[in-house]
Amino acid sequence: GNIYTFGPVRIFGLHRIKEEYVLQRITWKEGQVYSLAAEKETLSNLESSGLFNFVSISLPQPLPQDPALPIEIQVSENKQRSISTGMNYTMHEGFGLSLGWQDRNILQMGRRFAVSTTIAKEDYQSTLSYRIPYFRGNKHQDLIWILEQQKETTVAYVERSSSISLLLDHQFSPTFSASLGPKILSLDTTRSINVGRFKLMSFPVLLKWSYTDNYLFPSKGWGCLYQILPYASLTGKHTLFVTQKATVRYLFPLFDNHYLVTLSGTVGTILGVSQEKIPTPLRLYAGASNELPGYKYNTVSPLNANKQTIGGTSEMIFGLVKQKR
Repeated sequence: GNIYTFGPVRIFGLHRIKEEYVLQRITWKEGQVYSLAAEKETLSNLESSGLFNFVSISLPQPLPQDPALPIEIQVSENKQRSISTGMNYTMHEGFGLSLGWQDRNILQMGRRFAVSTTIAKEDYQSTLSYRIPYFRGNKHQDLIWILEQQKETTVAYVERSSSISLLLDHQFSPTFSASLGPKILSLDTTRSINVGRFKLMSFPVLLKWSYTDNYLFPSKGWGCLYQILPYASLTGKHTLFVTQKATVRYLFPLFDNHYLVTLSGTVGTILGVSQEKIPTPLRLYAGASNELPGYKYNTVSPLNANKQTIGGTSEMIFGLVKQKR
């Protein structure tokens, strides 16, 4: 049969989104041999952006003796701004209220600006983020600015903190992603054995491997998260330490899918300085639904002679959870 190629592209239905945004997400080049896989990938790229409630790609009848297929992309734009509210409950904080607002189309290029706040009885967390997708023309790469402020109360400390981060997030494959970038952190710690104000520079690196057979209703899968967080003090006596943490989870069915079993393991360590020089909120603790279920958040820790929770510099946690489907 005849061999056809991708021809010129025409886009219909754009009002608040630049045509450049759609063209960046096209996976073929004009003149390339036609491929149904490339067409489907382009359709997926546009649908997953959240900016459209309808996307279709059509190929009108080619002209005689012309192998180039003219491509028509029809879209219907979604609402670009949204507000979210919610309530939650945790054993640590009790009832909480969450509020959020986001604009998914800054500069008409699908850049996302989001603000969110969670308020509980004693604590709060506010986050402002700005995400630039397809950073430097790479569809698997985002650049993210994050500004955070929070208050956290535990048995070991009361922490008020502010931070600003710049993260480069890259999806290397469907199962592997990585993010890294600089972070400046300001801590004000009270009700702790190590009271004080700390200003630190960090450069977090996160490596994540994950697989599941179904994101909504998984029956098997695995995941691995490795974090390395170097810290250097910006004020006072120079202090440099590195936190490393690795978490592995494995999910599998049992007894003809009547039960789901999750095996998990976490290993962490802090290297570089003695424990008393590490700000209390940055030490290692356990307890919460994700790490050591059944214990309240950050309550599992070494104690000093006065039986005060002081945090640790190493941890090793293993778990097994069985759920009935």
